[in-house]
Amino acid sequence: MSFFTRKKSSTESTDESSADEKDSSDGKAPATEAKKEAKQTGGKNMNVKKSDAPSGGGAPGDVKAILGKGSEFEGKLRFEGTARIDGKFTGEVHSAGTLIIGEHAIIEGELNVDGAIISGKVDGDVVAKTRIELHAPAKLIGNMVTPVLVIQEGVVFEGNCQMGKGGGPASKPSTPAKDKDAS
Repeated sequence: MSFFTRKKSSTESTDESSADEKDSSDGKAPATEAKKEAKQTGGKNMNVKKSDAPSGGGAPGDVKAILGKGSEFEGKLRFEGTARIDGKFTGEVHSAGTLIIGEHAIIEGELNVDGAIISGKVDGDVVAKTRIELHAPAKLIGNMVTPVLVIQEGVVFEGNCQMGKGGGPASKPSTPAKDKDAS
């Protein structure tokens, strides 16, 4: 008579976990370390990096307002926290928060925000107090004023950029002076 023993695979839990600990959405057991940390911190994520939360706007994942794909709006937009535009917007945006512009968005106007993450098309000037990120396939036709600028490969930028401490006032960068022939 022979006996077969089954080894537990690396995906099976070695403790006395039960079926009620499994995630009902996908049937897989959650990570033990994450569960221990959640119990120790009362369910709060204590591993948030300072860079993940832009000043004045909250984390980009914490969107307070959305102008969805297929939507159009014309006028002035003011918001707190983080807002996302995936549709068409014409006008002005003023905020101490973060503006996320999705890759299908078309913006025509002036943006004056704390931070901007741009993946769509912007035709106008952008002033950001903390940073501007341009992610492919972004296209920005206009001027920028910001202390921190990130441009990914595949982005189109046509305009001037002024970088300095604090992003400066909500003024447009000056265009370079043309050389005059002194002859």
